[in-house]
Amino acid sequence: MTSTIDDQPERAGEPDRIILVMIDHKQLTDEHNELGAIALQLRGFVTRQVADIEAVTRERWRLGYRLAIHLAREDRHVYPELKRHTDAQIAAMATTYEAEMGNLDQQYRDYMARWNSDGIIAKWDSFCDETLAILEALENRIAREEKNLYPLLGRTGKAPMPARQ
Repeated sequence: MTSTIDDQPERAGEPDRIILVMIDHKQLTDEHNELGAIALQLRGFVTRQVADIEAVTRERWRLGYRLAIHLAREDRHVYPELKRHTDAQIAAMATTYEAEMGNLDQQYRDYMARWNSDGIIAKWDSFCDETLAILEALENRIAREEKNLYPLLGRTGKAPMPARQ
């Protein structure tokens, strides 16, 4: 949701006009918590000596589904708005984070495509190593966003963020 600071409709040709963007910080943090819980479950399955293919498959798909929704929200709303923020440091941080961590969705899709049930069973140790690496990338992204980026959105409810059109 966007509106101009003076609650007037946005007008074309006014690129420096400041708008307020409402981003729900709690929803994003709740999604991070859910992703973390699924990742923890999956981590538990891949640190075992014997493969539980049914459980691993279920958790991989659960994580992929939730991750796709969350990353789409960030890619379509959070990062674009932060990159247009009136504070140059915030805009630069968002640009840097997006460049450094922006390919996690593709990495996860590639990972899912590489590992079918037969491959998981045949190369359990390799599968586990790659799963742990992708979980670490996800956990690092979540930690960085929670520590450095999300506080910029505000800590309670929907936080208005000034941004330039």
